[in-house]
Amino acid sequence: MAWMADGKRFKHSRRVGDRVLTSYFAGPFGAEVAEQVAERCRERKKLKETKLEDSLLDGPLEAVERAITCLTTASLYARGFHRHKGQWRRKRHGSTP
Repeated sequence: MAWMADGKRFKHSRRVGDRVLTSYFAGPFGAEVAEQVAERCRERKKLKETKLEDSLLDGPLEAVERAITCLTTASLYARGFHRHKGQWRRKRHGSTP
């Protein structure tokens, strides 16, 4: 994503599989393509920053979720339930408080 040394062409390289394909755009059309590519880069950078902020907020929520799951599991086991294929079921034989 750079202007050529003569300042009249725009060169855009991208990876397709194992190969690198290079496209050349000359004149005012090249300047327009360069601006579009730069805009997409800015959007990707903004999206990456947003995802980073979201991941920072998700950390404390995941800790709370793990704590609630732990307490729920302990409570259900104490009341005589067990897990069967992911579902909580009451034991048929045994003591239930």
